[in-house]
Amino acid sequence: MGIRLVVEVLDHAPADLTPAERLVLVVLAEYANDKTRLCWPKIESISARTGLKPESVSQVFRRLSRRTPSLEVRVELKKGKDGRPVFAYEGTKTKYRIPKLAKRADQVRPSHERADEEHSSDERADDGRASSPETSPRGPTVVRQRADGGRPLTLNEPSQEQEGGSVRLDSADRTPNGLHPLPDDFALSDAMRRWSLKTFGPDLDVDHETKQFVSHFRAEGVRKRSWPDAWQKWMRNAAKFASERQQRPNLRAVSGESYADKGIY
Repeated sequence: MGIRLVVEVLDHAPADLTPAERLVLVVLAEYANDKTRLCWPKIESISARTGLKPESVSQVFRRLSRRTPSLEVRVELKKGKDGRPVFAYEGTKTKYRIPKLAKRADQVRPSHERADEEHSSDERADDGRASSPETSPRGPTVVRQRADGGRPLTLNEPSQEQEGGSVRLDSADRTPNGLHPLPDDFALSDAMRRWSLKTFGPDLDVDHETKQFVSHFRAEGVRKRSWPDAWQKWMRNAAKFASERQQRPNLRAVSGESYADKGIY
């Protein structure tokens, strides 16, 4: 799942895209691998996620391919007899690739890039090439949680110190592999709330899900490298399960109780 590609589409997609074109790109970016930019969802899956009919999704693909520069997302498999590109044939899946998007001239530099620069400064300070935490005017070094070398989207705007998203870890909590328990001061920040609203809309009860997240992992005593990343994953799953529950008919079992009555969600 390409959360960084979703951010790239939201930040850099052409301003004159229609809502349907932008939505299709966002859904494909969510399916795609961050490194390869590739994905293979069925058109029915894209239709279900966007709320567009399959024919409308196909029309969006054609409109994107005719743009200048082209935003063709379908990967050409071969040329047909008429010389036109073939994107799928019997026994194969249509492959999609998120095109690289040029930065818009009318846009302020995305916040996640500014945050990466801040993080690089923190790393230099931790490396001994800047003043030590005791003498630095910035105070104790803030440990910013990351996974696989990537910066968590959740806490990327504005600065973590202002939003209350930074987490200070005592040395006793650290382990050689970077795992640590859920910080005592972990809380829903304004930046996290904005990310949830921007990603899932207003239907997801982010306050309730965050309380469930904290209660679950405190009870389990789990240690993780990046709690912001874990929180994002919890929210994505919560949104997915909520969508599936809405689409699932309230079937009745033989006993006359519904699955909801039995606590099956």
